[in-house]
Parts: sequence; structure tokens; C-alpha cells
Amino acid sequence: DRLARVNQSLVLLSKIEHNQYQGLSMVSINDIINETLNLLEDQIRIDKLTIRKNIDNNLSVNMNESLAYLLIKNVIKNAVIHNIEKGQITISQNNNKIIITNTGQVIKSTTNKLFERFKVDVESEDSVGLGLSIIQKNCEVSNIQLTYNHENGVHTVVLEFLFLQN
Repeated sequence: DRLARVNQSLVLLSKIEHNQYQGLSMVSINDIINETLNLLEDQIRIDKLTIRKNIDNNLSVNMNESLAYLLIKNVIKNAVIHNIEKGQITISQNNNKIIITNTGQVIKSTTNKLFERFKVDVESEDSVGLGLSIIQKNCEVSNIQLTYNHENGVHTVVLEFLFLQN
């Protein structure tokens, strides 16, 4: 099962790197956030996570719809699965930025290494070490500035959409 997930992730990463996701359309980031939270509802409830959303207006971006779903789903899924029991996730918007903050384990290694392929800070049977590489490559090809910060068990991912939104 793990080998199949590694293979699937590498194929996905290769497709993103080779620009095989063509076609742009206006995509509602807010709708994708809501759909993703609904998909992860059971895990959120099991882990007793508190979700806070502070999104004022609908951020729509012109990008490949599959890549938009992949990006938002992976960032929120990471915030859920790498959280702590009774932890928190905050999803907020500041103009063309989506900020996702979550509680989680304290990271021992330097955070820039986490975006390298097959690098994980804590051994997890669920992680194949490619999720953050996929997120980073997706941002590169989609003209999104990705910022990650970790401080005392609080993880923050900022996605800044650098192109015009509707």
C-alpha cells in the first residue's frame, strides 16, 4: 500500500513538473475550502479539532481547477492529520492570501528541508514524504507564493495568489 502511494505521488509530481495540467478557469477557493472541510469532517470530529474560518469574501482565481483542488486539499489535510488531539485549525483570508494555521508537533529539523522529497520530521506510516513537495511544485507552476513557518508547535502555511482574482 505504501509503495502504491509513493508511486502515485511521484506520478502526480511528475505531471505537475511537466505542465500536464492545462486549461485555466475561474475557481472559487472558498468553495474548495468548504468541500475539503466537509470531506475531512469525520477525522476532524475524531481528533476533536476546533476549526475557525475567517474568510470575508470569495476569492476566485484563474488557474487549473484540478491543481486548485489538489493544493487546498493537501494543505488542509496536512493541517488535520499532523495536528494534535483537541488541536486547532484556523483558515483566514487577507486579500489575495489564504492563511492556514494549525497546532501540531514541534518540528526538530529545519523547516526548509521538509519540502524536499522523502523528507519527514517525524516517522509516520501515513506519510510518504512527498506531500509538501507536491504542494511546493503546484505553487511554482500556478504562480502562487508559498510560505511556511513553524514556531513552538504552531504551523502556518500562507498561499499568496499572485495573479488577478475576480
